[in-house]
Amino acid sequence: MNWSDYLGVFLGSTFLSVIIVWVFKRLAHRFGITDKPDAERKLQAIPIPKLGGAGVVLALSGVLMFLTWIDRDIRLTPLLILLGPALLAGLIGLVDDLRPLSPWTRIILLSAVGVLLFSFGTQINFMNIWFIDLIVTIIWLIAITNALNMIDNTDGLAGSATAFAALGTGLVAAVFGQFLVSALSFAVAGAALGFLFHNWYPAKIYLGDAGSYFFGFVLAALTIRLEPVELERLWAWMIPILILILPITDLFFVVTRRISAGRHPFTAGRDHLAHELVESGLRVRWAVSTLLAFSLIGLSIAIILALSLR
Repeated sequence: MNWSDYLGVFLGSTFLSVIIVWVFKRLAHRFGITDKPDAERKLQAIPIPKLGGAGVVLALSGVLMFLTWIDRDIRLTPLLILLGPALLAGLIGLVDDLRPLSPWTRIILLSAVGVLLFSFGTQINFMNIWFIDLIVTIIWLIAITNALNMIDNTDGLAGSATAFAALGTGLVAAVFGQFLVSALSFAVAGAALGFLFHNWYPAKIYLGDAGSYFFGFVLAALTIRLEPVELERLWAWMIPILILILPITDLFFVVTRRISAGRHPFTAGRDHLAHELVESGLRVRWAVSTLLAFSLIGLSIAIILALSLR
């Protein structure tokens, strides 16, 4: 694949996501699948549809299926090995949307999906001892999936953070000739951008847990697949961390505060970086833009590292 192919994947995914998310927004209103204000965490003025995740998954799947049809370099089986477990993670999120699951239930179910992904060959080679590598892989998958879910707390933040991270992953993968990872990453970035058209402040639809779990899991899997390049292990680990610096930092910030306060780290609350910035006086758009600038710094460093170490 060349850069024009990647651009086509990105634009196609963006356009399809805009259309399909709009359709799901209408369906959510019609069937009452909405987030309703509760005067505690959900402070929006009116009920907001939360089927955005289903829309982006359908848009992304459509683009990728079309891609396997027109490009013989992209085969369906390797694509499903990456995408299939992410779809299962999204299904867990959908169940959580419809009937909230306990934090431990979510962790156990995501761990099972992580074992599946590991068995398909997407692994962090930490010590080349399979059970240790499995544990480290599952920790990364659960951490990034929950981190993306947890920053889905402010209009436009999760969608734009996903788009940034996926673009960075796609660019780094393209530098090292990992065309499958790159194509899937650009498709994810396009789907997130198309969703953002409806989700930027003031949001007209939310991702829901289905969408944030899907995006988080697929980003975690794609960044793992960036490891099998000819880099020293330290740099191979640093690039994914820098690409995902925003959700990782927010996760660390929130988990540290909650554990110190004796609370479960994966419970809901208005104690995230975005909330702190808004409470400090910034408007929502500026709070999100500030966090995205931080993400862009990490992303830029990751790309510079990749280019310099190629």
